[in-house]
Amino acid sequence: MLEPEPVDFWRNPGTATPQTHWFDPFPDLRGMLTAEYITRYASEHQMIEAFRPVNLKTSSYRLTLGRWCQVDGKDISLSSAEPFLLVPPNSLAFVAVAERLRLPHYIAARFNLMIDLVYKGLLLGTGPQVDPGFQGVLSFPLHNLSSNELKMTLGQHVATIDFVRTSPLANVLTAPTITTEDELYRVAEEHQITLFDRRKRWKQPVVGYQTGVVKSSLHGLGERLGRVELIDRIAIISSLVVAAGIAIGAVAVTWADITAQRDLGNEVRTEVTQLQTMDAAIKDCLKRLSAASSSPRPSPVVCPSISP
Repeated sequence: MLEPEPVDFWRNPGTATPQTHWFDPFPDLRGMLTAEYITRYASEHQMIEAFRPVNLKTSSYRLTLGRWCQVDGKDISLSSAEPFLLVPPNSLAFVAVAERLRLPHYIAARFNLMIDLVYKGLLLGTGPQVDPGFQGVLSFPLHNLSSNELKMTLGQHVATIDFVRTSPLANVLTAPTITTEDELYRVAEEHQITLFDRRKRWKQPVVGYQTGVVKSSLHGLGERLGRVELIDRIAIISSLVVAAGIAIGAVAVTWADITAQRDLGNEVRTEVTQLQTMDAAIKDCLKRLSAASSSPRPSPVVCPSISP
């Protein structure tokens, strides 16, 4: 079992960014990094803190579940004593990974949920790219689309990240005279060259971000379907009673009663239809994410906006 990271693990460690983050030690590399170069950038140039060779794949790296999580608006801190995160059915959870990243200014990253979790019904709600120059801890929402409670464990593989070389930096940024990142940003500003916004580095992960409870829009779909079925039964029985001219006890059932019941049923049916459409869209997105994850060179998957 992995020991949890310290409370302030997402904060700037205070060490200077290596000069190799803009003066590339492997200038002839192009495309996606293989395991060999992920290892070299991570261990020699601080790209992945607490780098573990066992988490390497041929051209990617396994990210693991960190201690900071949130479920239904409640902050959770996992530990060796309490290492399990329980994600209820049809709910949203927010998690942070255990790794700290420091990307050079010429390397972008893309990450996606591990395929085993996708097959269990989890959907990763995130953009696919981490920009060059990012420093900090990745966190993201997970949507449990299944009807089962899912259990995750501190330190388990949750996502896979790969690293891609960008085009070379401008020559003015790779001059040997630029020895600190402060100088790098000053020169970039003078030449109107865009680099990663340093104010967005080392942000606190998910803990405390949500002020209210965030719930899945699919939650309660079964309950709504049950209400539709009940209302339909009442409307049918009431229609038969009126048609036969029968009074139940001392209360007469009027056509206005039936109309009101049917109007309510129509409203609920409309709501359920909208939720079923959303459910189909989410499942289609999940299917495409699964296909992309199994590809040797996955492309970003853009899902349509889904709202109730």
